[in-house]
Amino acid sequence: TCTATGNIAHYVCEACGRLYSDANGAQELTAEDILVKLKEHTYGTGVQTTAPTCEKAGVMTYTCTADGCGHTKTETINAAGHKLAPVAAKAATYAATGNTAHYACSACTKLFADAEGKTETTLEKVTIPQLIKVEEEKAEVNEEAVDTAISEAVNAGTAGDVVLDLNEVATDSAAENETPAAVTSAELPVASLEKVASISEEATLTISMADATVVVDAAAMEAVAEQAEGTTVTLKVEQIEAETLTQTQQSAVASQKVVAAITASFVCSEGKEIHDFQGGSVTVAMPFTPEEGTEGADYQVLYIADDGSIEEIATTYANGTLIFTLEHFSEYVVVNTAEKNVPTNGSPATGDVGILSCAAAMLLSGAGMTAILPKKREEI
Repeated sequence: TCTATGNIAHYVCEACGRLYSDANGAQELTAEDILVKLKEHTYGTGVQTTAPTCEKAGVMTYTCTADGCGHTKTETINAAGHKLAPVAAKAATYAATGNTAHYACSACTKLFADAEGKTETTLEKVTIPQLIKVEEEKAEVNEEAVDTAISEAVNAGTAGDVVLDLNEVATDSAAENETPAAVTSAELPVASLEKVASISEEATLTISMADATVVVDAAAMEAVAEQAEGTTVTLKVEQIEAETLTQTQQSAVASQKVVAAITASFVCSEGKEIHDFQGGSVTVAMPFTPEEGTEGADYQVLYIADDGSIEEIATTYANGTLIFTLEHFSEYVVVNTAEKNVPTNGSPATGDVGILSCAAAMLLSGAGMTAILPKKREEI
């Protein structure tokens, strides 16, 4: 059988125990001659006693079906390997979280940064937090504050670069346990703009807010002051939902990958908007994080006119910020040009990005463009 050896028919001498093939004792045999070796086991269908996983081998067990045997043997089942599927990048919104591009195993739910499954990641690492809407706050800057900034610039030997950091402005009404409102606009005295512009033709006013750092050159300050109605103008640069653009504007960039929309404005205390800088320029630096797999150089700022024509704005990326120079204020979009060339229906802007002063460069932040969490601020 498969559990015990057998023997062929033979004869045994009762007196001495010798073995013979015949009753007459003519042909002697050895123990080896009469031995019948073990039979092979007869195994039935195997049973998976340990299931394989993506990374660990499993075990298959087989049992001999011969009567009274029950012998078992095992075989290794190779690890299955991860079944990876790509998960596309998704931007976070104010209603839901987003995620960076990655790969997910449908069998074990593990996440990986690469298609080969060599670099494991976690849900926490690939998740982009839901955007947080913070209350907006307008910083009211008085002439005394500007005069102080001018004096500081003079004392520092940089009289042409006047800096106002509005991120230091806080709301007195905010409770101690609440997040302070983000300074997204600045009410500036017209007289102060004229005063800074009068320093020299190269004078600049750098204004740092929650969503942007803005550098206004002397010619632009003079133009705004000349067109202003009332004693103050409000500067506002912020991100807006792309859906707030007109249908014509949205259609103009329908084939582009729009990643952000921006509005910039100078508004007089009487409600008048000032768009034309009359040959002057304003340089804007906005914190921006490129999407995974792209570089800062892949992004371009576009101006879309009311008639849908597109103007390409000179754009650079440095120190975690998009920097672009404007000759007028309006609505703009940031597009990813990595996959497709940007159509240009107008002439590219020729503003000098180099106008960004050293003081402004020091204020540039590496924070994400879409989730601004302001720090504690004190009123100017």
